[in-house]
Amino acid sequence: MWQRVLSRRWLQADNGMDRPLRVLVESQSPVAAVADYWAFRLGRMDVAVCSGPGGDADECPLVRGEPCPFAEQADAVLVELDISLPSTQRIVAALTARHPDTSVVVEVADGDTSLLPEGAVSLAKTASVNEQVRVLRRAAIDARRTGSLGAPDLPGATSRRHTRD
Repeated sequence: MWQRVLSRRWLQADNGMDRPLRVLVESQSPVAAVADYWAFRLGRMDVAVCSGPGGDADECPLVRGEPCPFAEQADAVLVELDISLPSTQRIVAALTARHPDTSVVVEVADGDTSLLPEGAVSLAKTASVNEQVRVLRRAAIDARRTGSLGAPDLPGATSRRHTRD
């Protein structure tokens, strides 16, 4: 598992609403290891990236019941890991359980939200970077303002909470 922070501001003390939104990207993509996330920065977001634990979810501190400094500071988490894998499901469940006031946005194929825990927001795997930024920004701002989660009112974003009756 590797992690990296793209801005020193991520490591600075929280000064409240004036700071950029902090987004943790969970991705095993080789591109994530070198990407500069310029569109996120243009959207006034600081980014940290974590590759996730691969097939062994127990390598994730949240799954083990321990704190994760990146998740603790994040306003939103973008999960680009494969949600069909049990290890990813455990990570997303741990994120939503341990950090209920943090927006967790999960990329899903074909709009299938059946594997998402309550409160997680889905985003199509085919969403553009601009759509990712828009959904993350709206979800993080809504959670920051209200302390609650749910789908932002944007095309392409849905919440497991909103799709169940």
